[in-house]
Amino acid sequence: MYTFQVSLHSMHKYQPRVHILQTTDLQTPPEQQASIDRALTYSFAETTFTTVTAYQNQQVSISETIHKIFE
Repeated sequence: MYTFQVSLHSMHKYQPRVHILQTTDLQTPPEQQASIDRALTYSFAETTFTTVTAYQNQQVSISETIHKIFE
């Protein structure tokens, strides 16, 4: 199992893509078997998103403040 981390920049628009690569065996790591000629890439407009770093909503700020007071 592979573990990946992705760094995103605030206020940028992203559209995730799925890459499907055919492999020939389970012993060789997939990245060593990858062939661009056999790769399929799919993207879906519904998955597009824009990143943010903070909420600018006053109600959210007030709610967070009240929650911290009563902890």
